Amino acid sequence: MERVHYYSDYDMSIPLHIERMANVVRSYEEGNQPDGINDYLEMYHIVQFIEHGKYPQDWNENKIAAIKQYKGKVATYFSHLQSNDLPVIFGEIERGYESSVWQIINQFKIKGLITENGLREILKEKNWLLKDLLEHRWIVEQNQILLTALLKENEHTAEWLLEQYVEENRFCQHRDLYFPKSLSGQDKDAIIRNYVNSDKANLNYVRLVLAAKRSADFPLHPLTIKAARKKEKALNEAIFAMGAVHVASYGVALTVEQNAPVRERKVDEEGRTMFVYNKKLIDECQDATIIYYCGQVFEFTEEYGFITLISKDAETDAFEKVTGLHARNAYDLDMAFRMRENMSYLQMQALECALLDTDRNIEGVIKAFYEDFLKTEYGYKGLSLTLPKHDDSLILKIRSLAIEMDAVAHQYDCYVNYGSIDKDIVELTPPQKLTETKSLLSHRYCILNRDNTDVWYLIYLFFGSQSMLFFVEPCKDAHFRNYYEFLENGIEVKYEDYENYQRPDIDRLLEKGYLVKDEKGILRCVKMREVRLLKHLYEYGACSYWGYPKEERMILDDMVSKGWISLDNHLLSPAERDYFSYYLNNEKFTNGPAIRNNYAHGTTPSYSEEKHKKNYFQLLVLFVLLLLKISEDLDMKRYLGKYGLE
Repeated sequence: MERVHYYSDYDMSIPLHIERMANVVRSYEEGNQPDGINDYLEMYHIVQFIEHGKYPQDWNENKIAAIKQYKGKVATYFSHLQSNDLPVIFGEIERGYESSVWQIINQFKIKGLITENGLREILKEKNWLLKDLLEHRWIVEQNQILLTALLKENEHTAEWLLEQYVEENRFCQHRDLYFPKSLSGQDKDAIIRNYVNSDKANLNYVRLVLAAKRSADFPLHPLTIKAARKKEKALNEAIFAMGAVHVASYGVALTVEQNAPVRERKVDEEGRTMFVYNKKLIDECQDATIIYYCGQVFEFTEEYGFITLISKDAETDAFEKVTGLHARNAYDLDMAFRMRENMSYLQMQALECALLDTDRNIEGVIKAFYEDFLKTEYGYKGLSLTLPKHDDSLILKIRSLAIEMDAVAHQYDCYVNYGSIDKDIVELTPPQKLTETKSLLSHRYCILNRDNTDVWYLIYLFFGSQSMLFFVEPCKDAHFRNYYEFLENGIEVKYEDYENYQRPDIDRLLEKGYLVKDEKGILRCVKMREVRLLKHLYEYGACSYWGYPKEERMILDDMVSKGWISLDNHLLSPAERDYFSYYLNNEKFTNGPAIRNNYAHGTTPSYSEEKHKKNYFQLLVLFVLLLLKISEDLDMKRYLGKYGLE
């Protein structure tokens, strides 16, 4: 028998259940009475629909008021149950209704129904119901000792703890769980450690342990973290041994061939994708030019100066978003990000090799750019840097680079605040975090407001892979990724070409003036300038206010007035600040290498030589990026001052 079931306000089955609800209510109006637990649970779900404003349009207020009285009947039925009745009725409950029992007991605060023997009998056949019970605070508070004992015994408790305290609830697939206060932090740690050391440990949950942000409520002992690292390694090796992996090979090479292009993409004899760079060009570059080479030729930055190496939600495909478990305090490490990270590592190694051939190194290039080039080009007189020598150990190099990078950021912040770099002022001014360094411009960035539904609706329509506005004849097989690509390719379609389910979104774009119908009835986008601005905002979370002509700046001003964007005056955009934070410390993200924190406090991390090497080159990448951002800021300030624009 199909029953009425309320899931949520957004469930696609609501119309079907409203139809069923009308039939059930009609039967009671005709004199039928509820018979047994399932009828009362159905009455409870009908009341849920009423309370959420979901019911047939022809129902009047009197009828709705009468149906609301079902709640009292449900409460009366449950209040007359005895504790030994509970296991019996759970054996009679139809599938999908079980968790509603906890909901009713919690809402009406019915005492005495839940006992140890009864609950154990229920969970013997349906152990998942313990998790459903944890969604109800009052029940948990009334049964703390019993639930603590059951949670210590249940093999899934560790996973529930990790879902509550660590996992990011991306698609609202989890409800909050309330664990009894009598389950101590030490108990939780023991449960997690036992799970990690068991044969039933799942790799996704083990990774959540490693990404956990420890707190008083969820403390994890270093031994637990160590055990999780060991288990992750073992589970990863097991996956590789099974061959259940996809390997993508790519590399970086230098060429000295005559007339070779600046860069070229090739596939070698082993089928690997190779990015080949003209070494002669690197040899001819002055030290300062090498920094710009990294930005333009290695493509560390794009045309508006934004760092391309950041993690971009716009690049994460739907499959990556829904598979696996994601920690709420973790930096997103999708495949596109990992590839760019690996590429920058290879590129910097290749650059180091090329520079050594001309008796140079990257540290020397950084020093020359900061101390000499910025002073000559912009009058920016930075203090001398103490950078490592080529033959210093990797650990010493990393510590030195981290300290000097902080110093550069601090000096630039002083320059922004005081107009020059005075050694005494630098020493007397408390340093801020590198990510808090300010810009010389008050309107440095326009930041996308992620809470504004109007702008996100437009972003969804133009750039979302699920908007379906690009899925229309004659282009259903054209493999466009979104509506923006469809428009940029100049595809001509009419309003009538769209299906009925697509037209409300087209109507909205017509109403807002983004689309118009020309004399032939063809739909044309007349606000492509604004759409391109939205594209950059979507991809990078920000755009450069002064990087655009006056017409675009007027559009941005209008976006500010509508609350779509806000203005920001940092040297780095929010996404760039997250990128630096991910690598340098573990204050915001728990899954980063925390290079600065791990090396700067005197203790040497017990890493392999290869990992030390990777951290060293990553710091070089960050240092180069910091210099590129400073140079761009100085250049923009000079340009605006020349034309009196700010």
